[in-house]
Amino acid sequence: MFTSFQIIALTLFTAMVSYDTMHTQLMNYGRLVFCGLISGAIMGNITEGLLIGGTMELMSLGVGGFGGAAIPNYILGSIIGIAFASATQGGIEAGLAVGIPVAALGVQLDVFSRMISSVFLHKAQSALERMHLKNMYRWIFVGMLPRILFLMTIVFLALTAGSPLIAKLLALMPAFLSTGLNVAGGLLPAVGFAILLKYLPLTRYFIYAILGFLLSSYFNLPIIGVASFGFIVAYVIYLQNEKEASLNPEPSIKNEELTHERILLTKKQVKRARNRWFRTAQVCFNYESMQAASVVYAMGPSLELIYQGQPEALKKSLKAHFRFFNTQPWMANLILSSALAVEENGGEDAIEGASSIRTSLMGPFAGLGDSILTVLPKTIFGAIAAYMAIEGNPTGVTLCLAIGLVMLGLRFKLWDLGYTQGVRFVNASQSRLKSVTDAASVLGLVVVGALIASNVKVNVPVVFTIGESVTRVQDIFNKILPNMLPLLAVIFCYWLLGKKKMTSAKMVWLIIGISILGAYLHLLGS
Repeated sequence: MFTSFQIIALTLFTAMVSYDTMHTQLMNYGRLVFCGLISGAIMGNITEGLLIGGTMELMSLGVGGFGGAAIPNYILGSIIGIAFASATQGGIEAGLAVGIPVAALGVQLDVFSRMISSVFLHKAQSALERMHLKNMYRWIFVGMLPRILFLMTIVFLALTAGSPLIAKLLALMPAFLSTGLNVAGGLLPAVGFAILLKYLPLTRYFIYAILGFLLSSYFNLPIIGVASFGFIVAYVIYLQNEKEASLNPEPSIKNEELTHERILLTKKQVKRARNRWFRTAQVCFNYESMQAASVVYAMGPSLELIYQGQPEALKKSLKAHFRFFNTQPWMANLILSSALAVEENGGEDAIEGASSIRTSLMGPFAGLGDSILTVLPKTIFGAIAAYMAIEGNPTGVTLCLAIGLVMLGLRFKLWDLGYTQGVRFVNASQSRLKSVTDAASVLGLVVVGALIASNVKVNVPVVFTIGESVTRVQDIFNKILPNMLPLLAVIFCYWLLGKKKMTSAKMVWLIIGISILGAYLHLLGS
């Protein structure tokens, strides 16, 4: 069913995208569209690859591993779904029928790989106790392998040993199950949009989400047109906030000045720490200490230079770096470089102070980074790329890669700012950051509102016959408000996500179950 080239190429591509997801994150704003383009090219059907990749991208909007949460693996679902859609010539229906369950099962895979990574964490800590630092770095580095190898193995087995089985299962699949999975493909973006709305200031700016929804529903404006309109509104709000901030300046948070009296690291050595963090931002990611092992891997060589001839002080510092740490990987640049400067300046006496910087800032910076650097850009650019991909246009991939490169430059700049200015940069930029956040939130809400109308698909095939008159339930809802059912689906997901113990992973499974049950009862159709 698959050629040797296709099997090897898709397996290696899985490893590449998985590495980028956890560490470099250059394709953070449209990764599944990128998966669709490359997987489609490997399978000889780019258009179909873009269609499935774009659909999966919309499903994943807002579904992020915030706080270390395990989420569906849409990368795995996209690659395997595209492969079988092309091989069986079953189209997007076959792709989603295979890809959605595979993606949902990725939650368990994520949990298992993190548990395995804890073994490597303990090996690294044991090596530190013996001061075998090279072994410590090796154990941390190979801690990234479980997740990548698991994904590669699943893709390889699915395309070799599993291909005849999956082909038979697709042929034997009941019509209602196939229809139900396709219904889920249209409904699952509602989960992503609901999660996005949880992170955006919906209570304060809900009118802008309604504006985007109405522009798309009543005027059929394309997403780029709605986004352009939203940008104008956001810019006006930004100017208003800046004017208010200039009239009512906020006092800065007091903090200790960073004075570099002891310069022990060259620019090259500081950049080396930055580059090691960039390459391995979430290596050996586990439930015990989250990103702490990555911090040790990145900062270790610099700490060795700071504590030359002081093995006990070096061990004490590295142990402090092994403490729990979890924040948005890019905002970590500001935290880690600032802490490095403090420790370089103060030596052993500054170990606890540097640790305090990491622990006190990781929470606030996680919220700031998740909203400004992850949720909002992905909502805007990832959604635009997905919309273009569904129409068969691969240009969105270029847009996403360009944004990723811009963000890469920002990450490097944040490291430099942290090392030279530390948290003083945050104090000086408080009002500007608030203005940018508010404006970006407004733009994000306008775009999400439009996407709800155009990309959440709910079809109720129920009809009523009275005499010679036939009335479709779908038409009744649309006469009340165009795209009313997609809006209600998002409101339902938003409400459920506010319930205790409801997670994004549970929500995905719930929507899949509702879709299959609805198809079986002929209440929902694709």
